[in-house]
Amino acid sequence: MGCSTSSSAVSKPAHHADAAEKSTELRLLDEYSVGLTLGEGAFGVVSVCKKRSTGQEFAVKMVDKVETPVEQIKKEAEMLQSMEHPNVVKFHGVYYERCFVCIVMDKLDGGDLVEGLQRHLKERGQINPLDVVHVAYQMAASIQYLHSRNVVHRDIKGDNYLMDRK
Repeated sequence: MGCSTSSSAVSKPAHHADAAEKSTELRLLDEYSVGLTLGEGAFGVVSVCKKRSTGQEFAVKMVDKVETPVEQIKKEAEMLQSMEHPNVVKFHGVYYERCFVCIVMDKLDGGDLVEGLQRHLKERGQINPLDVVHVAYQMAASIQYLHSRNVVHRDIKGDNYLMDRK
């Protein structure tokens, strides 16, 4: 990643649409402690973070400002903030650090769909076709919801479907 000194940066929490306009500026590390890396993708690194005030765990996607235009990251954060659907990850805040934009969202502990299918096959054998229909319905519901909000995902694959349980 292109910037190596993000820990000393100032950020603005944008929990609401007008939060970026507030004069009080907080850093991600003021509100969360960041832990282990969960994964890496084309647009950043996702790590576990724990809210200092409650101990609740979340996921934080850290997108390098050098690698990805800030306006593109801002659009993603605004889009996520406006989403409310049981099959779309819940947004909890965005922090504009010096080198990274950090998007805090629900942490889902079940892994991705590909891992889940592989785990099921190894531990329990073939998947019941009715279960496949149920999963396919949830996948289609999420896509339909995004399309109803004029959002096109552009990277629909099993690795990008996260499960809330194993």
